[in-house]
This record gives sequence, C-alpha cells and structure tokens, in this order.
Amino acid sequence: MKKALIFIIFLFFTVGFLYAKENGIDTTANKELYKQAIHFQKTKDYHNSVKNYNILISKGVKNSDIYYNLALSYIGLGEYGKSSLNIERALKISPRDKDIRKLKRELSKIIKEPKENIAEKVISQIKLIGSLNELTIVVFTIFFMICIFISLYCLYYKKTYIKIALILFIFFMANCPLMYMKINDELLSKKAVIITTTQVRNRPIRKEVPSFEIVSGRKVTVLAELGRWRNIKSSIDGFSGWIDKSSLELI
Repeated sequence: MKKALIFIIFLFFTVGFLYAKENGIDTTANKELYKQAIHFQKTKDYHNSVKNYNILISKGVKNSDIYYNLALSYIGLGEYGKSSLNIERALKISPRDKDIRKLKRELSKIIKEPKENIAEKVISQIKLIGSLNELTIVVFTIFFMICIFISLYCLYYKKTYIKIALILFIFFMANCPLMYMKINDELLSKKAVIITTTQVRNRPIRKEVPSFEIVSGRKVTVLAELGRWRNIKSSIDGFSGWIDKSSLELI
C-alpha cells in the first residue's frame, strides 16, 4: 500500500509540473531576439532590451525568464510600475522561483510598499506554493484517481482500495481552498498594477479633490469601471477610490 501511495503522489505532482510547462522560446528568430535582449541588458542598453522582450511577448511567448528580465530592465530605466507588473506576471507562471520572489521583495522596498501583517504574509506564501495550471491538474488528477480506486473497490471489495481513495480525498480537500484562492485572484477578480503615480479620488470626476496619491508599482484590485475611470482597492492597506484607467495595467 505504501508503494501505491508513493506512486500516486509522484504521478499527480509530475503531471502537474508537466502541464504547467511554459510557452518557450521555440523558434530561431525568437531565440535571436532573446539573445540580443540579454546582451542589451548586460551592456545596460535597457531601452533596446525592453524593446526586444516586449516583441517576444507580443509574439505570444509567455516565459517567466522573459518577464523577470523585462522587470530588471524596467528597474534600470527607473520605471518601477512596469517592473512590478512584469514581476507579477512572472510569478503567475513560476510562483516558487527564488529570484523572482527576491526581486519582488527588493522592489517593494524601493517603492516603500506598506508591510503585510502576519495573516497577509501567510496567505501570500500559501498562494506561491504553485501556479493555477499546476494546482488545476493536480486537483483533477487526484479526483480521477479517487474515481479509479472507488471503482476498483466496487469490483473487488478490497479495503486497500477504499483506504487509498480516502487518503486521496484528504489530499483533494486540502488542495481545494488553495485552488479557490488562485482562481479568485487570477480569474474572478481583476488584479492590476499602478504604472504611473496618480491621484485617487472619492468620485469619478476630474474636478473632485484628490483624497490621496498612490505610487507606481503598487498592486491593486479593480472593483468597477466607468468610462475613463476605474474604482480600485489597494491589495495591502485596503484604501480605495477612483483613478484614471491609463494609470494602471491589468496583470
């Protein structure tokens, strides 16, 4: 029974990681663009490195290394909003990557982002356990295996099968809350990053006196839209208000 459980755990985690494979730099032209971008970045020609990375992204290449290096290039240009945006995009693909997480912490210090409380830190770390793709395939693999072992029990009436099914069910229930958080973050709610420091108003009216200023690089949730305005809420301190939609970009 132990061997069977080890095999099952290995199976659904392996399948999960394979499913989450990034859209790589698979053509000669793309590889050359990426090589040039790296060269420009190393020589501190950040304008051209940003140009090349953005061309790759516009061609449909979604790769955490590209987003990470693009974020570094934007830091070189002093564009912290766009850097933060690409860090968040890189984390969606590779949430456990140590370099990306380190860069996010360093940028948070640069833009003087408010510190998370203990509960927020715990939730943030839990969300970085895996990407939505990984969690999706893991959960569906577990569910599929539960169905198989229940079917085997119905056929052969061996207690081993039902025991394995129960253990798998525990794994399934443990993963569901995390998957819900990821779905809520990435699909149900609109997460965005402030690209340029902007004024926040209580109402979507230009003549309205600004309530406060939100700096570039801050992550926010978009609550509503009205013409050129978006109602946003800060992801950490909870402040909310209306800003011009040109001041932010969706993750």
